[in-house]
Amino acid sequence: MRRWSFTLGAVVLSLAAATAQESLKSGPQPGTLLPAPFDALNINGKVAEGRQHCLICQNALHPAVLVFAKEPSEKTEKPLTDLMANLDNLMQKHQRDALGGFVVFLSPDSRSSVTIGERDATSTEDLLEEATKRNELVARLKKRTETLKHVVAAAYPLAGPKGYNINPKADVTVIFFSRLKVKDNWAFAEDKLTEKDVSAIVEKVDKTLEEARKNRED
Repeated sequence: MRRWSFTLGAVVLSLAAATAQESLKSGPQPGTLLPAPFDALNINGKVAEGRQHCLICQNALHPAVLVFAKEPSEKTEKPLTDLMANLDNLMQKHQRDALGGFVVFLSPDSRSSVTIGERDATSTEDLLEEATKRNELVARLKKRTETLKHVVAAAYPLAGPKGYNINPKADVTVIFFSRLKVKDNWAFAEDKLTEKDVSAIVEKVDKTLEEARKNRED
């Protein structure tokens, strides 16, 4: 009886965990429009490397995959790296579709009291500390994204852009949109993004773009 009770309890916990993961929502949901453009500190890219720049504006009405991600730990490093690499390859494949790809790293070290209008309330020492942390963050992200040829990486404060409703429990939020309308959304808690998930995201974006092109050509 005890063994059956233990087994049943384990099943219940597993189902509860799966349900919690499935119910995790982060960012604008399918069928809605992106809340607003936003400026982020661009880490790479030919257009605005090293500057605050709006990637949404740069992309205009073209399709794009927008990823919000916390800096990964050693445990979550590989899935995020794989996601970025696969997105980079997907952009290469869909150049004629003008597919955009952006990875915005959310970090407290990205904070700038100058850009968010709090300069008068911040001391010189605080501004210096902010700048130091921001420079260290940029160095880390440059190294992390140095192999990317098409994906643009950027940095933004931890909470994410206003109106985007990035869930604090989400380590990675993936938003696929076109003409500023969200087509798909995936959200993953810490250590929940898997190789299978990366493949599913890439396959869905690829298939959607292929079908859209076929419809245009028919």
